[in-house]
Amino acid sequence: MGEEGLIAEDLLKAYPSVVAVGGVSFSIPHGSVHGLIGPNGAGKTTTLGMCAGIVRPTSGRVSLDGVEVGVNPLENKFKVAIIYDEPYLLPKLTGREHIDFILRLYGIWDTTRSNSAIERFELGGVIDKQTGGYSHGTKQRLALAIALARDPLVYLLDEPTVGLDPRFIREMRFIIAEEASRGKIVVLSTHLLEEAQGICDGFTVMDRGQVRATGDLGALQAAAGIGDGGTLEEAFFQLTTN
Repeated sequence: MGEEGLIAEDLLKAYPSVVAVGGVSFSIPHGSVHGLIGPNGAGKTTTLGMCAGIVRPTSGRVSLDGVEVGVNPLENKFKVAIIYDEPYLLPKLTGREHIDFILRLYGIWDTTRSNSAIERFELGGVIDKQTGGYSHGTKQRLALAIALARDPLVYLLDEPTVGLDPRFIREMRFIIAEEASRGKIVVLSTHLLEEAQGICDGFTVMDRGQVRATGDLGALQAAAGIGDGGTLEEAFFQLTTN
């Protein structure tokens, strides 16, 4: 494997009663959108956590541009943004207080970036209200706005469209494509296979903590034993139902 990009090598995460991730490897270059797909319990969220440096692997390593995440976890956190499907927000803080606080933690004082993200996700009507009253979709939009304002090198998105209406799902597609065109790395964990096929240029299929296949759609079709006209959904079910 090369040194550039986000690279996972033989990642293992074991707990006393279960192996959540059992030897996952992939390589994701800059400027790409990579789909991490699998059924519930496949180990996708744990894998994203290890890539972000917030879950320590039992063995194996993750590196970003040749620097191992575990060697300098603080530096890695400046380069990586992770968004879970259930954003954790402080209910007594307003949306604006969240953005200001988090951006200042990262040494960002330019309000132009936060104002642009607020506008893009149409948060102006609620940004000065406490987040305890936000709907799930609004919380998700705020979390995405914070990540976008940070301008990280890597986006790790765990079901980012959960709770979003069709208009903002469409906007997310545009944002993901834009960020990849700027050389960013986007890792997208999703159950929306048709959506993933349309925006991802590479995939890793996981099942029960193991990688069943990794590569572009052609590589998945070959691994699944289906023809060139097969969809991602067809490949997924062939790879995960054995």
